[in-house]
Amino acid sequence: MAGKLMRYPADIIDASTDYFKIEILKNIKQGGGFGSISALSSGSRASQISDQYTDKPAEKTIILPIPQNIQDSNGAQWGENKLNDFAAAALGIVGSVVETDNLKDIPGNVTKKMTELQSGGGGSDVANYAKMVAATTAVNALGANVTIGGLLSRSSGQVINQNLEMVFGGVTIRSFNFGWDLVPRSQDEAYIIKSIIKSLKIHTAAKLDNDGMGFLNAPDIFRIGYFKGGKAHPFLNRFKTSALTNMTVNYTGSGTYATYEDGTPVHMKLDLSFKELNPIYREDHEKVDSVGY
Repeated sequence: MAGKLMRYPADIIDASTDYFKIEILKNIKQGGGFGSISALSSGSRASQISDQYTDKPAEKTIILPIPQNIQDSNGAQWGENKLNDFAAAALGIVGSVVETDNLKDIPGNVTKKMTELQSGGGGSDVANYAKMVAATTAVNALGANVTIGGLLSRSSGQVINQNLEMVFGGVTIRSFNFGWDLVPRSQDEAYIIKSIIKSLKIHTAAKLDNDGMGFLNAPDIFRIGYFKGGKAHPFLNRFKTSALTNMTVNYTGSGTYATYEDGTPVHMKLDLSFKELNPIYREDHEKVDSVGY
């Protein structure tokens, strides 16, 4: 097995070379127990696990050419949300009940809300809607399959205005796919390629916990990035610490089985799929000088 630094091609780096670096990091949660959870808390919010690996030294480093068809994708979860006028009115009534400290005040608050609806011209509509809900429930209890919307459309030709709106639903985790053609030009490069493949297989696999029956230790994780010379690439996107979720090696990269005398395939294809451990936030983009994450 090669040392801590594995580089393909062997002559890839000089002062201005662009390259892709994969750093293999030991999973800090391994064997940490419940006490390690407190390490994830910093100040008033939970810190991101990616932050724990920013300056952590790498177990091994792999340097490869910049892959083809590089791209990044950023987004957030947005989804449709519906709230009709009747539901909004019901929420108002429920809210008056929730805000009441004295149980004796509940009937009066409900009556007050209904009076406000009546004076606003919506009380009768709410009452009629409530009757339709009750009727639909009763009919369906007898084996029918009737919806409120269908019944309303049949009887009056109307449908309920759902007040459709897109609302923010949360953040997403990004994933990235990379591929390389590995063509060894010498015995040394053949050895490096073999070491790269085996190292990735070892560190992306779960570990048996010999000291704890019934448990597995998580695979190691990875710090990846585009570089120019010895620094992060000044333009291309950055990555957060990632997990290697899938690894595929095709030992017949040209579609035909062919090897050198020592058995090394003459053309291999390596495909890696990474998934970041944490979402990307606005503050992350603002902290870097490149195009962001």
